[in-house]
Amino acid sequence: MYAIFCTLINDSQLTYVDYIKVSVISIVVIVGIFRLFFWVQRHNYVFKTRCLKIRLDDYIPFWPQWVWIYSGLYYVIFGLGLFYLQ
Repeated sequence: MYAIFCTLINDSQLTYVDYIKVSVISIVVIVGIFRLFFWVQRHNYVFKTRCLKIRLDDYIPFWPQWVWIYSGLYYVIFGLGLFYLQ
């Protein structure tokens, strides 16, 4: 469905198999990078943990529910990049 939508709207030259390949590679890269990023954070025994905070952070409240919205939008933005792939 994704490949059909991209080829109709975007007039892409990629085939259905090409979109499957790009999608699988993207999923592997995203999951792999996330796992590596969080593994390094959890297994840090050498460096002191730091937190980047600026004054603007005091004026923006933290709402844990927004983390889920951000996480979902991350994949949508990444998918748009794949959508315009030609």
